[in-house]
Amino acid sequence: MGLPSIAERVQARFRGIFSGRNPRPPAATVPPARRKLLFEALEPRLLLSASLPGAEAAANLVVKGLYDNAATALTQLQLDRSVPRVVSLDGGNALVGTNSDNRWVMTGADQVELNGQRFDDIAYLVGGADNEDTFVLAIGGSLSGGMHGGPGGFDTLVIDGGSFTDTSYRTSGPDSGAVVLDGESILYAGLEPVVDNTVAAIKSFNLSSLPPTPFGSAGNDNIRIDNVGLDSYLVDSLNATFEDHTIRAPSLRLSLDTGAGADTILFDALLFPTPDLLIDGGADIDTIDLSGRSAPLSVVRFGDGSAVLTDGTHFVRVRNVENFIGAAATITQQGIPAWNEEGPGPVT
Repeated sequence: MGLPSIAERVQARFRGIFSGRNPRPPAATVPPARRKLLFEALEPRLLLSASLPGAEAAANLVVKGLYDNAATALTQLQLDRSVPRVVSLDGGNALVGTNSDNRWVMTGADQVELNGQRFDDIAYLVGGADNEDTFVLAIGGSLSGGMHGGPGGFDTLVIDGGSFTDTSYRTSGPDSGAVVLDGESILYAGLEPVVDNTVAAIKSFNLSSLPPTPFGSAGNDNIRIDNVGLDSYLVDSLNATFEDHTIRAPSLRLSLDTGAGADTILFDALLFPTPDLLIDGGADIDTIDLSGRSAPLSVVRFGDGSAVLTDGTHFVRVRNVENFIGAAATITQQGIPAWNEEGPGPVT
């Protein structure tokens, strides 16, 4: 389809919406989850809370230093990594894996199966160097401390299903951050990809930096948003400011906040499994690049500085983004739309 027909279709679509003549498409639905992930009560020593930024920062530093601290403890005890070891660190016991590939499954509250062997009362997990560690949060699992994949290799965190109301992802460095499931945090460092297979109504990926919390990115991020299969999104850092996240599409809303810095977002997703997708560029001058898409999108800009990306049927909300590259057409609409989950409502 050529550019004029795309622009005409988008303009006709918006004229109908703003005048109330066109019905909006029904919201997409996601089948209800059949399983629920229930977290046991966490030990109070490293419980994270948005109201306790000091505790959050301290816990993040502990996890980032976990591999080195565990290595020091092994040296002091004159132990090697030929078999799994349990060492006592400030804040709890750490389970240290071998330098071979390992599979860790968190099955209960501080309960872990390492390559099929069960360990209890474990607050921290420490992977090997230059190997592949796979950390799996199973249904009913929780970890009061955190995990470190070790230097080198290719280490993965998999959130293996479950049902939640609100899931968020917060980064604290190129290989570290937290996944927060209904307020319960899983801290990690030394990882490569994070894979989230949970069912949730709302999910958010947050790069905004709010000191004194340790999370966020105030630098210039290069971010790519794409699809993985039919029902998941990939949020990928092209300049290594955070690890790749594969996120199962939520049933209501997915938001991406890029925080401060002159960020560039390549929006390459062709499928829209979430009815409400929001991109927030945050502070500074940000750009959305549509030039690499095989299916073009148009940009509609509103009087309040917000915008939408659309093909005339699907809508991606945008705010705090100044520049758009590669759009099929750019349409300026006076006024401010009233938003709902089906898209923009009447302009006021």
